[in-house]
Amino acid sequence: TQGSGDPIRIVVPRDNVLDGVCSTLNLQDAQARIDVPLEIEFRAGYSDDTGNELVDEGEDQGGPRRQWLDRACRYFVASDLFMSPAEDAAHLEFSTSSSGKGARASRGIIVPSPEPVCQCVQEDWTEQFELFGCVIGFAILNKETVPVHFGHNFLRSVFGLKTDTADLLPLLEHVDKTLHTKLTYILSGSYADLGDTLQDVLEQSHLPKTFAVSESHCQELVQSTPLLEGGDSMEVTEENKEKFVQLLLDRILISGVANQVQYFQRGLLRVVPHELVQRITGIMSVKEIELMLCGADGIDVDDWEKHTEYENGYSADSKVVRWFWEAVRAMPEHMRAQLLSFSTGSSQVPSGGFRFLQPELFTIQRVGVTDRFPAAHTCANTLDLPEYTSKEVLEQHLRFALEETGDSFGLR
Repeated sequence: TQGSGDPIRIVVPRDNVLDGVCSTLNLQDAQARIDVPLEIEFRAGYSDDTGNELVDEGEDQGGPRRQWLDRACRYFVASDLFMSPAEDAAHLEFSTSSSGKGARASRGIIVPSPEPVCQCVQEDWTEQFELFGCVIGFAILNKETVPVHFGHNFLRSVFGLKTDTADLLPLLEHVDKTLHTKLTYILSGSYADLGDTLQDVLEQSHLPKTFAVSESHCQELVQSTPLLEGGDSMEVTEENKEKFVQLLLDRILISGVANQVQYFQRGLLRVVPHELVQRITGIMSVKEIELMLCGADGIDVDDWEKHTEYENGYSADSKVVRWFWEAVRAMPEHMRAQLLSFSTGSSQVPSGGFRFLQPELFTIQRVGVTDRFPAAHTCANTLDLPEYTSKEVLEQHLRFALEETGDSFGLR
């Protein structure tokens, strides 16, 4: 913003990746634009012999930035400012939504929590949404993928796409299939499965019986919100149920998240020029925007192996390389994501698959020793793989590197 062209350098601890970021990005200035490159430096989290905390070695040529974007997104997704309707929605039984946000599946649909919840859980919720918008803006400009799948209604609103009121029920199916099923059932008028009357069905479905919606399980902290004036005393009937469903859809998908969208969009536009956002919405559908941001679903090991290069004496036919891919195929999905993150800085596969990995294809480099753990160079998407003596030793060392060294590239 000062015209120097020098990159913004953010130094953060690994256990608090957003520490000091708001002030560094000058988010206090509502007019500030962020139009210079971003570089990330991590504090290592451990000290040298004199007690001085160390900084991870290496220049940020993409790897630390990818890691920061990935970890920052995970922070927001795990916070109470966002929710997964499949787990957290107020119309579900409390027992089914209390599995713990820290363990929330990254591939689930994520939407902003209702505004009363945001106001209750975090005083600076508006700044947090703006910061998250900046993070997504950096991901777009740097062609990086992030570990979060936003609901299509949220993406439509953020990118300025209009939503017709007639499209709200179909949109809901992508966000919350359970609620979509319940509302479709209510509109059908046939209640043989859940009771004799509409009120019976509403009660069995954990939906409000009046024109007031419960937006949180914690009624002591977050009160019900009337869908219209006097709605808390207006009973839902056969005659007005269509109006009730329409108002409920608007509250969940549009009006209840309007301010969250506004601040998120403000952050996005601090980083991504408005003209570029318009170009994106002019040529891409919401599904394509989601794919651009989130990459492909799942990790296709065959595609990963096909688009891998080898250096320093390894080839696709090397014994250790064959053991490595056998070990990867035997891993559970979450550990494959850990390996991808360990090696590249991001746990997401690029849209289109591994051949679009930036800035280089995944590379396995031979290390001619047998007593070291695997290490990584995330800027170059390179894994240093020692020449282990057996598949069992390889699996043990690889598992240790993924589970114990965290994000420090295996160099601790």
